[in-house]
Amino acid sequence: MNPQPTVSVVIPLFNEEEALPHLKEALDTALEDADLKAELLFINDGSMDGSTEILDRFTAEDERVKVLHFRRNRGKSAALD
Repeated sequence: MNPQPTVSVVIPLFNEEEALPHLKEALDTALEDADLKAELLFINDGSMDGSTEILDRFTAEDERVKVLHFRRNRGKSAALD
């Protein structure tokens, strides 16, 4: 029996406080429906709203979630490099 591969979902973001809970819920549902093992990597590109606190809550509640916080906004390309 082959072990199930892990899917890595990488999400760069900047000031997405309102969208983050909805995104996380949609990802949880999609991954569960597809029966996929996954890690969720959020790249916080220097958000100045409540995104940091929400992401930190995600990491405390869900072991699949990893977060990289940038101190200042560097742009999408830097977040994905």
